[in-house]
Amino acid sequence: MNRHFLAFSLLCFSAAASFGQAAAAAGPDGAKHVTPAEVAPLITQKKATVIDLRSPEEFAAGHIAGARNIDCSAPDFKEKIGALDKNESYVVHCGGGARSTRALPAFKDQKFQSIMHLDGGLKAWISAGKPLGK
Repeated sequence: MNRHFLAFSLLCFSAAASFGQAAAAAGPDGAKHVTPAEVAPLITQKKATVIDLRSPEEFAAGHIAGARNIDCSAPDFKEKIGALDKNESYVVHCGGGARSTRALPAFKDQKFQSIMHLDGGLKAWISAGKPLGK
């Protein structure tokens, strides 16, 4: 009987852990928060488009290869993201994560279906040893 209880307990714990991970996957901002290691294969396999929310000058100094630059501080930011396909998957980031975090509600308001936030921004990408494009 103890074996059954142990098996049941492990099953319940595993299910609870999985539920917690799924619940944490998408935050109230509508985005799934990801690390460089989690998102790098999606970028390499072209399963997600990178949107770099930094200024054009920052972008020109170095960015994730294949990224598209849409400055979140520009007056036409919401118009520019509004022109994107809402059904595609996007990875958004800035330099360290603050600006992109503030920009997430704009993506949610426009009903994007798949937004991933690169936590830590480009600094985290570089710290993880991931390559930059120019």
